[in-house]
Amino acid sequence: MIACFMIACLLACAEACEILSANVAGGFGEGASITGNCIIVTPGCSSFGSDAFRSSSVNTITVEYKSSALSFSNNAMRDVGSVTVIRRAEPASSSVLP
Repeated sequence: MIACFMIACLLACAEACEILSANVAGGFGEGASITGNCIIVTPGCSSFGSDAFRSSSVNTITVEYKSSALSFSNNAMRDVGSVTVIRRAEPASSSVLP
């Protein structure tokens, strides 16, 4: 029951977040009040430019599964305070059914 509630909350909360589907330019979101105070990094985003989201209201980052690295340039996410990072993994697949 609690697990279902948490999944439902994550899905509902994700709708209110800023979704990043491409690389983030330097200075993007600097000092900004971010929708839902959260961002979702999709596999299409692999880097944050200098000062991206610096001093912004971001307090939660959800990183969707990707096989390549995610890089942060100088001062990206600096001065945002405490941040929760969630890594959303790709669902496992199996050819064996119970």
